[in-house]
Amino acid sequence: MAAPSPKNAFHIHILDIPLAQRAKHFAAHIERLKPFVESGAIIAAGALLPDGVVMSDPSSVERRNGSVVFLRAETAEEVWEILKNDPFYTSGEVWDISSIKVTPIMLGVPSLN
Repeated sequence: MAAPSPKNAFHIHILDIPLAQRAKHFAAHIERLKPFVESGAIIAAGALLPDGVVMSDPSSVERRNGSVVFLRAETAEEVWEILKNDPFYTSGEVWDISSIKVTPIMLGVPSLN
């Protein structure tokens, strides 16, 4: 019996709309992502920051301006299905849907296969 094919990997880059309501939808967003984190589908994820702002800056939380995700999935369509069911997408109050870029990647570290 052949081993199952490994999942592909994707880089997702999303900008926020002006005056995004991240705090309002954050708890639901995190709850939605938990199964993907627990299954290992989400490799890494976080918020984008403007140029010149780093995570240790006291104002970094208020200055988040987008999202970045590294995700394992079989297809780009699967990625889009995950995104389209996220509260940051469905609310219309966080992500600039027209800015979403889903790019296939070849993972190196941490899985050097």
